[in-house]
Amino acid sequence: MVEQSADQLNEEFERYVKHVQEHKEEMKKSQPRELLLSVYAHGRQGKLGDNNDPKPGMLDIAGKMKYKAYANLKGMDQTEAKKKFLELAKGIFGELKQ
Repeated sequence: MVEQSADQLNEEFERYVKHVQEHKEEMKKSQPRELLLSVYAHGRQGKLGDNNDPKPGMLDIAGKMKYKAYANLKGMDQTEAKKKFLELAKGIFGELKQ
């Protein structure tokens, strides 16, 4: 496997983030919840680093699940999170055309 430069990794990451956002409703219908949470969490960790968001309210079940998945990645290197996000997204969508 050829190692990507940081710029190449960031470009590919952003392309897949956009693609995931554009297809999230389809993904919700066709992918397991755990996979969706992992994609979300690794995407956030890759983009923002550690979770500094306030905890969602008690009645926000989906928000709590997303928060927990993201918080569980605390300390993970952003580059590693981007690579894992890409692995997960490619598992769902395959290789995207340039």
